[in-house]
Formats: sequence, C-alpha cells, structure tokens
Amino acid sequence: MDVNEFNSTVVRNEDPEAIELDMQPFGARQAEAVEFWLDAALTQGDPFGKRVMVKTDASVILSQSAPVRASQSCNSGAFQSLW
Repeated sequence: MDVNEFNSTVVRNEDPEAIELDMQPFGARQAEAVEFWLDAALTQGDPFGKRVMVKTDASVILSQSAPVRASQSCNSGAFQSLW
C-alpha cells in the first residue's frame, strides 16, 4: 500500500476536535490500511493535534504489534488513542 492508495480509499470525517478514519472501504485489506496509517502516524505525527478514531469492520484482526505502535504514537504525542 502507498500513500496515494491510502488517501484515495480512506473516508475521512473531521470536526473541530477529532478526525474519523473509516477503513471499511478497503474491504479485506482493512488491517493492512490500519497498519499503514499507524506507521505513518509514528513517523509523521499529527500536525493538527486532534483525536483520531479509526473505524473498521468488527471482524478485522490487527497484528499483535498494532496496539504497541498505537501506544508509542500516543506517548510521542502523535495522536490520542482509544485502545
């Protein structure tokens, strides 16, 4: 996955306090999209300082490292997590 594919597929809903990233349009690749976004959040951070909510189907199984990377991002101030 690359940034162009991610940006053209993800559905973003934004309000003054939060950004919702809906990964459902990725279909069977939702977990891959979440992992891609987590990697980008760790390296780029969140320039807007908003809470980020990631929406997936209930059946999506993330890698074991996803919660760790989300925690690292929160600790670095990259984004707030609801884990």
